[in-house]
Amino acid sequence: MLIDQSPAQRHHSEAFRPDPQSSSFHKPQAPTNVAAGLPQFISHTELLEVGREGQTFVKNDNVYIHVIVDMDDIVAVGCPSETC
Repeated sequence: MLIDQSPAQRHHSEAFRPDPQSSSFHKPQAPTNVAAGLPQFISHTELLEVGREGQTFVKNDNVYIHVIVDMDDIVAVGCPSETC
């Protein structure tokens, strides 16, 4: 979540669920992995301008990002024990 630093608190967020079968989420077998995720979370224009609803994502050269990792429905692939 990209934190809106204005009093409006209109944060920008997106989410995705990983595909455990995709090689993007496995141990790398080559120098690079197949890309996965969100190709454009937010445009530079939206990030740097004050939004039409008053959002301010960059303030005093600072950006705040809140990350939530929900592992509840994720099954460990190739994990040697149930504690992985």
